[in-house]
Amino acid sequence: AEVSAENISRGDDFTITGEAKGTKQVDILIIAPKGSGGSVITGSSADRLVITQPDGTPIVVTNIYHASVSVSETDYTFTKKINVDAEANNGSYLVIVLSPGSDNGYGKAGYNSIERALGDYTLIAKTQDEILAIVQDATVNAVGSGDLMWLTYVRVGTPTVTLNPIATVTVGEPLVVTGTSNHGEGHTIIITVKGPGTVELTPQLVRVENGTFEATFDTTNAVAGIYTVIADDGDGNTD
Repeated sequence: AEVSAENISRGDDFTITGEAKGTKQVDILIIAPKGSGGSVITGSSADRLVITQPDGTPIVVTNIYHASVSVSETDYTFTKKINVDAEANNGSYLVIVLSPGSDNGYGKAGYNSIERALGDYTLIAKTQDEILAIVQDATVNAVGSGDLMWLTYVRVGTPTVTLNPIATVTVGEPLVVTGTSNHGEGHTIIITVKGPGTVELTPQLVRVENGTFEATFDTTNAVAGIYTVIADDGDGNTD
């Protein structure tokens, strides 16, 4: 599996994609930087993990994200878009993708859902690492389980846009502007270049790709002088 971005700003989104043969669905869990004491990565109450205790009692774990995602019967792929809440905690969220064993169940007991497999454990007041250990114990580390796990971390932070240093160019040479941003793939960055008096190069709209952006300006009709370059993410963040 893989994620579309490892650094993402609050309010943006990212996508988890992968391939899982031998199963009809995978389960995705996302754990906050502060574990069960942190915020869920999305704002939707429908995305909370609901564990099932041995007596059948459901318990909503309000700080852990969970989604069951269908796997294609033709090419065995799956995809899930995650919308990051604007109020989500900053920090590294743990992303876990789980696939049940050949018995189509989780753990030694072959539970038919991750909700039931985790229902034998207490997830309250646990750190991110402790929750990971619990999930592993309930699935891949269980004797004879055959379960599979993939994990990674996604860093969530306040939206940022940063320009890289720009070299002086001679009139007529291309002016290349580059920068970085933690906005999601395809987010639009507006770049303006203003010079002496009313001189301004034609503004450009560029998109974030892999956390970077780039624009090349034609300076044929520019005049010599000092220019101010501004990158604006459209959300009030500039450099």
